[in-house]
Amino acid sequence: MKIPTTLPALSTHDIELIQYVAHGIDGSPSPVNQVGSAHLGFLVDDIATLHDRVSLGGGTFRNPPTRITQGANEGGWACYFHDPDGNTLEFIQPSPARLLELKSYLEDHAAPQNKPH
Repeated sequence: MKIPTTLPALSTHDIELIQYVAHGIDGSPSPVNQVGSAHLGFLVDDIATLHDRVSLGGGTFRNPPTRITQGANEGGWACYFHDPDGNTLEFIQPSPARLLELKSYLEDHAAPQNKPH
C-alpha cells in the first residue's frame, strides 16, 4: 500500500500491511520471510552500538548486524530482534551516503516550527 504524499519516498515503501492467514504450529516466531510474519523497523545511524546495548539488556536477536547487498539500502546493515512479547523488530542502518542523503532531506523539509532560527 502506498500512502498518498507530495514528499519523495525515503524508502521503497511507506507502510507494510500483513494479513495472517495461518496460525503457527508450535507458537515459536515465524521466519521473517514467511506468511504470518510481521515486524516494525527502526532507521538507525549506529547499528553496532544498538545491537550491543539491546544484547546487554537481554534482547534476543535473530541475526547480528548483516550487510545489505542489494536494493535501496545496499551498503547498509540490518538485524532482527524480539521485544519482550516476542514481536519481531528490525534495526536498519543505511549506507553512509544514503544516511547523509536522508538526514539532509529531513533537515530541508522539517516543519517551520522545528527549524532553527
